[in-house]
This record gives sequence, structure tokens and C-alpha cells, in this order.
Amino acid sequence: MDATCNQMTRVNTSLDTKIRGVTLSHPHPTSVNIFFSKSITQLQVLILFNNSFSGSIPIGLSTCSSLVRVRFQNNRISGQIPGGLGSFLDLQRLELSHNNLSGNIPHDLTLSSSLSFIDVSSNHLVSNLLFDIFSMPNLQTLVVSNNDFSNDIPTRFQDSPALPVLDLSFNSFSGELPESIASCQKLVNLNLSHNQLTGEIPESVARMSMLSVLDLSNNSFVGKIPDSFRCSPALETVNLSYNKLEGPVPHNGMLRTINANDLVGNDGLCGGVLKPCSNGRASSSARKKVHVRHIVFGFLFEVCVILTFGIAVFTGRWLYQRWFLYELQFSHQNLQVGDILRRR
Repeated sequence: MDATCNQMTRVNTSLDTKIRGVTLSHPHPTSVNIFFSKSITQLQVLILFNNSFSGSIPIGLSTCSSLVRVRFQNNRISGQIPGGLGSFLDLQRLELSHNNLSGNIPHDLTLSSSLSFIDVSSNHLVSNLLFDIFSMPNLQTLVVSNNDFSNDIPTRFQDSPALPVLDLSFNSFSGELPESIASCQKLVNLNLSHNQLTGEIPESVARMSMLSVLDLSNNSFVGKIPDSFRCSPALETVNLSYNKLEGPVPHNGMLRTINANDLVGNDGLCGGVLKPCSNGRASSSARKKVHVRHIVFGFLFEVCVILTFGIAVFTGRWLYQRWFLYELQFSHQNLQVGDILRRR
């Protein structure tokens, strides 16, 4: 069934159980609701993008076990993503972006051995990103941007050797960037911008052999730009703007010609394509080190003064005691000599 580029204002789907594909894209309806009145066991393709479908995703969808592609993006669908899709043996693409979906990603999706493309961006999904979502063996694209996910990024990247595209931007992820992300050796595009990530940028990220696009902007990363960026084998675009990075910008490799706008918003950075670090513009890290040295030297100087004063006081008292005893002995001897002379 193909009804592309139509002008339908209402769709009530009660489809034949033997139908294999439904395409309803690019119409201009005013109000559309979708529902299934019976199981469609042989349906393989369900394409309903770029419409104005409202309501929730039909529960009956979970009975369409032969589905290969589900494309509902750019509608007004609300409610939660139904469970059961992870048990579909042939489901490869799940595209639900730009809707009003809420809740979380169903945990059973992580059990899928066939899903390769998941896009749930621009919805209202919340809570943590599923801990084992990166354990899906054939996952190649995961886009969850523009949602309300929070807390730490899951760390099981070693189970996603085939993942080339990961977009977690415009959420509220916090904590440090897991070093295990470097185990995704086929990762080409990594977008973690507009989150609340902290800590230093792992050296291992810059060494990823196929990473071409990296966006870490608008976070709270600290420390220096890793020197390994200078020898990144495939990196073409990197955006580190609006973090808390500091120190000199490595001037080799792709960072030698990086756009200055991709580094803006890091007050402690200097050198490279930015203003030079010389002429009194030492990096904040250098200033901190100098400040620490001054504190240490000041402390040591005070300790030395106290020790010197203590030694002087101790030595003075010792010398005074020695002199006093000497005077007593000398006076006693003089008295004895006087007595002897008087007796004579």
C-alpha cells in the first residue's frame, strides 16, 4: 500500500493480515490518527514519516513480528515507545525522531541482534540512557539528541565494534567521558555537544583510527587539549568551544588550521590559531603552578625562619648556661684562693 504525496485528512488503518508494506509520506493532513484493528503478521515496511499523525504508537505494532523498517519521524505522535520491538528478528531501522514521545527507550530493544539504526531524537525521552544499549552487536547508528537524558554515559562501548555514528547531543549527560569509547574502532562521527560532561578529554579519543568528526562543545571539560590530537589519523573536524580548557593549543596536525570559532569560549587556551601565550599571557594552568610554587616557597621560608629562631634560642640558652656555670666555678675558685692567703 503506497499513498505518498496525498492530501488525506484522516487515516483509520485496519489492514489486511497479508499486507507487506505501508507508505504514507509527505501528505498535508490536518488531523490524523493511526491504529491497528488486527495483527498484521507479514508487514515488513511501515513508513509514515512527514505527516501529522497524532496519538500514541499502536500497541498492535508489537505483534508485527516481520517488520524490517519502522519510520514514524516528523509527526505528532505522543506516549511511550511500545515494548516488544526488541524481539523482532528482522527489524533493522527504527526511526521515531521529531515527535512528542516520552518515557524511556524500552529495555527489550537492547536485546535485538538485528537493529542497526535507531533515531529517537527531538522527543521528550527522559531518565538514564540504557546501560547495555551499546551491547547491541549490529548497532551502527544511535541518535538520541534533543531529549532529556541525564546522568552518566554508559560505558559498555567494547560491545559495539561496528558503531560508526553516535549522537548524544543536547541532553543533560554528566560525569566524565568514558575512556572505553575508544574501543569503538569504527566510530566516524561522535557528537556529545551541549551536555554537562566534565573531567579531561581522554587521550585515547584522539587516537581513534577512523574518527573524522568530533563535537565536544558546550560542556565543562577541563585541562589541556590532548597532544594526541596532533597525530589523529582521520580527524577532519573538531569542535571544543565553550568548555573550560586551558594551556597552549597543539600546533601540529589538524589543530594547526582549526577554525578559531571551534575553540572559542575557553578562556585559558592560547597559542596556535588563538592569540599567543607569550607577552604576559601565560595560561591559567601556568599561573596556577606559579601560585602553588609561591605558596610552597613561602611555607618553606617560614619553616626555615622558625627553625632558625628556635636553634638560635636553644643555642643562646645553652651558651648562657655554660657561661653561668663557668662564672660560678670561677667565683668558687677565687674564694678558695682568698681563704688560703688569709691563713698564711
